[in-house]
Amino acid sequence: MIADIAARIAESIADPRRSVRGFLARGPYGADAIVGLIVGAYLVQAISAVAIPGARPETDESLFSIHVMGIISQAVICAASAGVVMAAGRVFGGIASFWDCFLAMSWYGFVTAFLSPLVLIGMAAVLRGDGGAGSSLLLLGGTSIAIWVFAGYVAEIHGFRSIGTVVAATIGFAVLSSMLLLSMMPPA
Repeated sequence: MIADIAARIAESIADPRRSVRGFLARGPYGADAIVGLIVGAYLVQAISAVAIPGARPETDESLFSIHVMGIISQAVICAASAGVVMAAGRVFGGIASFWDCFLAMSWYGFVTAFLSPLVLIGMAAVLRGDGGAGSSLLLLGGTSIAIWVFAGYVAEIHGFRSIGTVVAATIGFAVLSSMLLLSMMPPA
């Protein structure tokens, strides 16, 4: 089972379109599969945060409540992402249903959770003040792989021909969203 999961994650990075097509073809999936993927993704990220020195913030709150809220947040983010992916894709002629988007984003969250150690190591190094080119490469590499997988999934579920176009649209959307959010922040 672990070898199968590792092979599917590797396939997602090497050929995201084929990966999500195979994942969706293995359905039908119910709420239990979605919950499993969301909880699995959260667990991978939580274990990474505990295992990597400096990656976990200190808190006085109950660990149980933090983890319950983390799983709920993961589910809300997954559903919101599915809605955005469906709506944005449809604007450009995409064909995916909300359920396909929700399944794909659940699988995406699970697959990319295994990138969290790379990103957390890079971020922890930066926060400690000893982040250099290596930590920047970890952050850039993890983010680049995540965008590549996301674009492949979106291109496949919406029936788009080019992953490159989806990558460009994703980066453009991220830049515009960031600019909008920054413009709403009060001056320092």
